Amino acid sequence: MLGKVGLRALYQTRIKEVSVTPWVDVGAEREFIKNNRVRINQRDSFDNDLSGITGVYSLGLSANISQTWNISATAGYKKGKHIESPGMPH
Repeated sequence: MLGKVGLRALYQTRIKEVSVTPWVDVGAEREFIKNNRVRINQRDSFDNDLSGITGVYSLGLSANISQTWNISATAGYKKGKHIESPGMPH
């Protein structure tokens, strides 16, 4: 079971006819399940313990280039006791 909390700060502006919104997210995730035993093909098993608190950070940019088209990009970073995920592009 995973709990999440966070904040997003954004700024909306226009560049010529394009609506542009850069943003930043800062948050935390808490995995409550400990000692999560995983078994693959009834043969191999391992402990998938991701319990604890993880810091989550991301930056993004969204642009409405027309009434029907929107483009966006996101990159992030996640770090905790049992996990680290640099990059995380979307």
